[in-house]
Amino acid sequence: MTTAVRPAHKRVTDAGPSSRYVPAPMALTHRTRPADTFVHAWTQLGAQHFRLQVRLPHDHPFYPPTPDGTYDPLLLVETMRQSSNVVSHAGVGVPLGHHFMLSDLEFSCRPELLRVAAGMATMELDVFVPEIQYSAGRPSRLRCEWALRRAGAVVATGGARARFTDPRVYRRLRNGAQPPLAPVRPGPALSPTLVGRDSPGDVMLSPGEGPQEWLLRADTSHPTLFQRPNDHIPGMLLLEAARQAATVLTGPASYVPAAGLIGFQSYAELTSPCLIRAEVLPAPSSTRVKVTGVQDGKSVFTCLLEKPTATADHI
Repeated sequence: MTTAVRPAHKRVTDAGPSSRYVPAPMALTHRTRPADTFVHAWTQLGAQHFRLQVRLPHDHPFYPPTPDGTYDPLLLVETMRQSSNVVSHAGVGVPLGHHFMLSDLEFSCRPELLRVAAGMATMELDVFVPEIQYSAGRPSRLRCEWALRRAGAVVATGGARARFTDPRVYRRLRNGAQPPLAPVRPGPALSPTLVGRDSPGDVMLSPGEGPQEWLLRADTSHPTLFQRPNDHIPGMLLLEAARQAATVLTGPASYVPAAGLIGFQSYAELTSPCLIRAEVLPAPSSTRVKVTGVQDGKSVFTCLLEKPTATADHI
């Protein structure tokens, strides 16, 4: 991983007319609550090009608008993540029930084009799948690229790499670990105002031993982050913890990243404490923060977030 956040802008075609959309069942998004399901329909435009209809709420309880009145970038990331699930199942042929293992994810957005609309905002999300690998006739790995459009303008881009495995192989890979487990009990939450939150239940950090380190809080009863039985800590929880660590370091204002890159080195286990460390990196026109998660002496993730300074353009 480099020390600079790479712009996630990849392949962007002209908006063009959309083909007829097909409804996307909620099961394809890997969500169980309609309020947390942002992808609603999809269509295929080419062998490796898909377009999805997404709807972003103006008042999501966990991904609320930023203090500047724009959509939370992590709401966009979650929408992109859901879109890759839909495309993997409906477009690429990954069977339902297979496990998704995310290797890395990057994103970049244009805050000036992301003002929150009244009510539900409908946008289009292009998904490109330039690389697919197969094993025994089934997809085993892919790389995807995203371009989110609002009224025809590209407002965010991103990309990710993932692996897929069937339940039998996954159980062997995980040494038989499966829920229900005995997760580490969440420690005391930092003050919500320190991490840019309103509710202690949405705080992902507990006090640590040093000024730039904390313990991860993984509450398996969280209604948005834990919707299905899980044997490890979800990647979106780790990304939120990184954002909160960046807010603590650079506050008091909430840290709203315009770009980010997160790589997952191994599973973050529910059954062991996870130490979160963060540092501000030198950058000429932005506030750049590096966050790492360490568990049992091993790195489980590394995240780089970037927020433009008040005088800088978007990334």
